[in-house]
Amino acid sequence: MSALDLLWQVLRRLYIWAPSAFLDAGDYQEKYVQPWLGWSIDLPDWAFPVALVLLLLLSVVLAYHDLRGKAGKADVIFEIRELIFSLNQYTHGRPEQPFNGAEATIKGQLRNRSGKHADIEGIKVALMERGWFWRWNVLDKRDAQMLLNRLRAPIDLYHHGVSLEAHSRSLDISEIWAYPSIPTTVTPDSNRRYRLEIFVESYGQGHPEPTHAEIDMKSAFEIAKRRSERTRKLFPESTESTPGTADSPNSPV
Repeated sequence: MSALDLLWQVLRRLYIWAPSAFLDAGDYQEKYVQPWLGWSIDLPDWAFPVALVLLLLLSVVLAYHDLRGKAGKADVIFEIRELIFSLNQYTHGRPEQPFNGAEATIKGQLRNRSGKHADIEGIKVALMERGWFWRWNVLDKRDAQMLLNRLRAPIDLYHHGVSLEAHSRSLDISEIWAYPSIPTTVTPDSNRRYRLEIFVESYGQGHPEPTHAEIDMKSAFEIAKRRSERTRKLFPESTESTPGTADSPNSPV
């Protein structure tokens, strides 16, 4: 735990101390107390500086407690360099939205941000949808497969265990992929935002912190529709499942 980590955690708790830093007693009275309560409170001029100091101390205590809970535990993430998202499964039984499956290929590196050796237990990929109040909801969550460079083949972590030393990156795993299902609520006309979240699970780690990449779902649907139409023209006897892929432009965040 460093001073920079502590400072960053305090800044992340801006919502705690910001009101007392940017509003004086008159602003608070005029904008909040009077409209909401209908009566006035005479606050002295020194009330907000004192509140700012107390709330900053509270933010420091909460940040220190959070960092102390993570100390001594592994902290592994998957750093994303590139994402290819494809709608690759067409089902005639869903006329309202026939693309019920996708393939996500994510290129990058595993990174251990902690000072402790980490043994990787697994990687999960979740398809997320932006909901109300900026909340991200899970549409589907799957185990990811990994490509081990020295074998150039998918690996089973039980037999080909991957471990990372403290503050290091893995050169072995450069690519992971998963096959999330697409619910009927996800349509080409939807104005919602979508992204993939990648969770790395390791032994001795608390709740994993995900990394994520945005998905251009509308472009994926457009390209998938064009490709599936071409495929049906080439294979008109196919009735149940028509393969089609749609590489969409995506940007890691």
